[in-house]
Amino acid sequence: MIKSNDKSFRGWWWIFVAIVLLAVALRIFVVSLYQVSSVSMEPVLLSGDVIIVSKTSYGPRLLKLSSYLKNKTVEYCRLKGRRGIREGDIVVFSMPLHNISSEFESPNAAGCVAKRILCLPGDTVLIENNMGRNDGITRFQIENQLFPHDSSLHWTLEKYGPLYVPAKGDSIELTEKNKCRYAEILLLENPGRQIKDTALTANGKNLTTYVFKKNYYFVLGDNFYNSFDSRFWGFVPEANIIGEVKGILFSINPDKVGFRKFRFNRFFKTVCEQK
Repeated sequence: MIKSNDKSFRGWWWIFVAIVLLAVALRIFVVSLYQVSSVSMEPVLLSGDVIIVSKTSYGPRLLKLSSYLKNKTVEYCRLKGRRGIREGDIVVFSMPLHNISSEFESPNAAGCVAKRILCLPGDTVLIENNMGRNDGITRFQIENQLFPHDSSLHWTLEKYGPLYVPAKGDSIELTEKNKCRYAEILLLENPGRQIKDTALTANGKNLTTYVFKKNYYFVLGDNFYNSFDSRFWGFVPEANIIGEVKGILFSINPDKVGFRKFRFNRFFKTVCEQK
């Protein structure tokens, strides 16, 4: 009898292991769930929505173990997806490391946020007049806080740009203006190097032109005046993008208690139904 029970236990154990491995594989390669923790994408996404994020749209990200084990650096490769990233897509991405949190808006527990793609690599950002759906007053004190943090530009939330979005293979002159606008990208793509005057210094030599190594995106929140987005902290590297928001699994109102917390009208909703 004891041996029989042991065999039964081992059988159930392997079933449990298989279920766990399947769940992990689905999360890595197919779909994952994230909870919205801010109001930046209202009215499409509300704080408390649990959203379904597709990994197959753009292809799942995989950690480069060789880079991590050898240099302790986090780098990703991306498998082939069904299509590329498009303007207007709502994406979930990990915040760039230089802005992992802010006094205005904090990422969710996974360090991720959801925004809408405004401009693709190679595009030029130009916001004119009021693009937002909200006529309320901004809660941000924006003096000298808008990216690229150059007060001489006199950019505002409603009148922003023009600003070129870097694309892999494109080159720029390392002028004083470009050094200011792309300093974080230059340092991100060239760890250990320094920016001095108007040049990128490498091995004692000054580079006066630069070719971008990666693609970047400019994102915006639908809640135009209450979104801490690329207007404040700059570009999103392509490697940071996790997947496309496809819908809402369920929603919990953080300001309610008991049974009233559940927003039943938002259960199993696709994003297009929320636009």
